[in-house]
Amino acid sequence: MKKRRWTGGTISTLALGYSLYVAYQGWGVRVPPTGPWPYVKVKQLVFIVLWTLLPPIWFWFEYFFDYLRKWEPGHEPPPDFDVFKYGQDVSLRVWLAASSVLLVLYFGKDIKLG
Repeated sequence: MKKRRWTGGTISTLALGYSLYVAYQGWGVRVPPTGPWPYVKVKQLVFIVLWTLLPPIWFWFEYFFDYLRKWEPGHEPPPDFDVFKYGQDVSLRVWLAASSVLLVLYFGKDIKLG
């Protein structure tokens, strides 16, 4: 289990690094008001959708199908339950920050308010 978490953390860090590189690739590129989107903007859209959906699905899967797989209702939660919840909470905050930064880097210049 510990090796899987280390592997997941490494993959997530590399994916975030590549996502930031994609932000660099599309920095001066705007989404045109009409016509097809440039390839880099489509790539950024795919990345932001993946960053929005995959981490919460992973948190849900890890909680219910990994951490609580042997737990039964009516019994005490696992002894390290508070540590696990804290880790999930920290991961959630990192995910929210990363997703927000990517959204602004990818499409901040294209969002028109008002």
